[in-house]
Amino acid sequence: MAAAGGDLLVGRAAESHALLDLTARAAAGRPGFLLVAGEAGVGKTALARDLRSRVAGEFGVLWAPCLPLTSLATPFLPLLSALRDWPAGGPPDFQPLTFDRWLDDACRERPLLLVVDDLHWADGSTLEVLTFVLAMAPRRRLAVLATLRTDDLADGHPLHRWLADVRRFPEFGELPVARLDRAGTADQLTALFGRPPRESVVDEVFARTRGNPYLTALLARGLDPDAGALPPGLPDGLRGAVTRAWHGLAPADRRVSVFVAVAGRPVTAALLAEAVGGPVLPALRAAVDARVLEVTDDRYWFVHPLLAEVLEATLLPEERHSAHTAFAAILSGRVTDVAGTVAVADHYHRCGDVGQAYAWALRGAEAAQREGGAAEAVRLLDRALFLLPAVPAAALSRLDLLDRVRVAADRAGDQSRELRAVEEMIGLVDRRQAPLAAADLLVRRMRLLHTTGGSFADVGLAREALELTVDHPDSPERALATAALAHAELFRSLPDGAARARAAVELAEASGSARALAYALTADTIARCIADDPTAADRGRQAQTVAAGIGEFWAYKSAGAWVAGTLGDIDDQAVIDYHAECRAEMTALGMPHNYAAMECALEAFGLLLRGDPQACAERLREVFAANPGPFANAHARLVAALLAVRQGRTAEARGHLARAEELTDGSGFRTQPFDLVRVEIAGAAGDAAAAIAAADRALSERLQEMYERVLPPVARVLADQIRDADPEPARAALADLRRRYPTVPAVPEVPGARYPLVAEALRALYDAEVERAHRTPAAADAWRRAHRACHTASLPWEEAYAAWRVGQTLLAGGGHRDEAASAVRRAHQLSTDLGSPLATEVAALATTARISLTEVAAEPVRTPPRWGLTDRESEILTHIVAGRTYAEIARTLVISEKTVSAHVSHMLAKTGATNRLELSQLALRHA
Repeated sequence: MAAAGGDLLVGRAAESHALLDLTARAAAGRPGFLLVAGEAGVGKTALARDLRSRVAGEFGVLWAPCLPLTSLATPFLPLLSALRDWPAGGPPDFQPLTFDRWLDDACRERPLLLVVDDLHWADGSTLEVLTFVLAMAPRRRLAVLATLRTDDLADGHPLHRWLADVRRFPEFGELPVARLDRAGTADQLTALFGRPPRESVVDEVFARTRGNPYLTALLARGLDPDAGALPPGLPDGLRGAVTRAWHGLAPADRRVSVFVAVAGRPVTAALLAEAVGGPVLPALRAAVDARVLEVTDDRYWFVHPLLAEVLEATLLPEERHSAHTAFAAILSGRVTDVAGTVAVADHYHRCGDVGQAYAWALRGAEAAQREGGAAEAVRLLDRALFLLPAVPAAALSRLDLLDRVRVAADRAGDQSRELRAVEEMIGLVDRRQAPLAAADLLVRRMRLLHTTGGSFADVGLAREALELTVDHPDSPERALATAALAHAELFRSLPDGAARARAAVELAEASGSARALAYALTADTIARCIADDPTAADRGRQAQTVAAGIGEFWAYKSAGAWVAGTLGDIDDQAVIDYHAECRAEMTALGMPHNYAAMECALEAFGLLLRGDPQACAERLREVFAANPGPFANAHARLVAALLAVRQGRTAEARGHLARAEELTDGSGFRTQPFDLVRVEIAGAAGDAAAAIAAADRALSERLQEMYERVLPPVARVLADQIRDADPEPARAALADLRRRYPTVPAVPEVPGARYPLVAEALRALYDAEVERAHRTPAAADAWRRAHRACHTASLPWEEAYAAWRVGQTLLAGGGHRDEAASAVRRAHQLSTDLGSPLATEVAALATTARISLTEVAAEPVRTPPRWGLTDRESEILTHIVAGRTYAEIARTLVISEKTVSAHVSHMLAKTGATNRLELSQLALRHA
């Protein structure tokens, strides 16, 4: 849902539709009661307020707020408060029967929405009235919406019995509202900031609020949108929100929950009792009842994890040290799993025991790594690095620790952290003493810089690595360096790349290193793809098989990208399916999220261009389900920007583009479709100069994806501006554009039968825009060609636009009405399915031209018996109502236009209508 509805409504489209369905049914005379339930802060009241604003013009609205204590002490207070705000006043005396009768009268005048907010605080009398309203429930136009805070519904609450009673009514329904997932939290932050946040901030916010929208808003409001991290501490408003229930506990119970906070993770009652030094069950019972704690698998933790942070901060330093020391001593002697090992490491660190903290950090990292917890291993190894200078006679050197960080970061998919470790290691390695280790690190640095956007295919680093291996011709490092240089040379279109890739494969096979072979095969795949070698796909799959067997994620992903390129263009169905296949295999192999995220982003791009915006949005959501890493993040942002601008959300598109530009820092991801996105955003804003500049950049480099698609939208914005008050600048710019780019260039390497059709469609669009700008008689034929070509090439966005122009041009020419009507309907169907704002333009054209966009009904339009229409006349009338022309009706019914005309004349005589339009209006009024 758009941010216009408030940031607390982001991610609540399904819930909003459910509420609108409640009111739609009520407006049709089917009353209903919907209970919207969830924890505090998930946006229940925001949903109710949004519904109120949406239906206020059609519905009368009674807003009945329940208040703590006050509502419970004053009978009927919520309903009385609502009636006081009713313009015409309520019933003269408030009794269930009189109120019900008053509702009947009010619902006869117009539909009524009754909102009971915070039902958990409602008094018994109000609940009785609501039961009475539900029980009576005639076919009146009434929708009752109640919000319920589930964390205030402890055992024994009187509402439990009431709910058990009313759930038996057929009109009663429930709508649970859960916390947002990570992607939803990112969307909410985007709404708060006005632009997409950094992924590091999303990670921090989601880890601390667990997707509670209210807590997210309190934590992030006032934060710089460009911040890379949250500031220390918590805002006062957030601190108060999360401690509200805790302050209601008795002092002794609060003390026990503070020890839960010190534990740092879910804890058993037995361990907690040992740390506290006394019984804890009564305190835990009170905390669970108050929804401060919850219990899962016999372990207690906070309903809102932020409360742990707040409560530990209330301890004095000495109290905190003592509590952590107690937990460390208790746990260190009974560690049985990874979680326990990590917990001991954290407690020793928090109590300041440097030696033990260092030793347990290493143990915890090893344990986490064994169980696949690479991100946790990185955290603990970073701590060991921090503590290392204070540890006398440490067994591991800084270089050793950095190597462990590098491995863990690779397994975690944290390429930025891996790059930092590699760069520090390069500074510590003696190249004369360890040339092979240095060469390996330089190769890693080259790949990581390429992947994180630092530099593009750095030939210098690869050559430096190769030189270090000169004295070791049979080593795996020599093969790796050769493969890396081949990769860089091929990307840079240097002449030795293909031969060097073949040499790399030979060296790798001779060395017996599977890792070297995976990268060498990947380089050879690139060479074969560039040479249009039919064996390229098989070579790429071979590389993927080797890489998958040893967990070399980068090689697997890189080879897969080139295999996809052998199957067709990014929006060919075979390519989309292949990315989905790779994504599934990556997940099965346990690869880090950033690799699968890139496959999702590529799949989303294809789905967008193919005309499936809903599936595209779903894939983008998968990308942002976890931190996707800079490469996948940048690509997904560009896809999201293109989707947004094509659906009319230009400000959102600019935000995504800006974040993508920041992620790349203008250097590393030059192959991604930046300038296509820039062209379309500039075109949507009418900024011809910016569109031309972006197109020039894309066409001069010819490295970016989709560079051949930039010319039609540039010509479109110039053609639009030629119709402005001062057309000369746009006319001159278009003439210059056409001189420099007489036609749309095609990418020569794209395989498959479809791409030539795509290129032809793009050329036809470009030509048609030029004809439109010049207002030549050939414009109609040019748009016909463009429409046919776009349809043949399966380009739905472009086809919708071209079909609109066909209809517009033909109607302006005064002829070919049947063809124009068909084109307009096709444009409307496509643009509506795509969610494009073009649908509004098409509808306006249809209205002006009196072209009906309504589908022909399956059954004939019902007519009064006195009209005496025959079956054939009723059938023809159905088509007339749908706005079909005589020719269209004749083709559909396989009769002549003269026969259609004769039947219409008979109908005019029978009904007294003077023309087809009046006949259609008479039939619609009767129906």
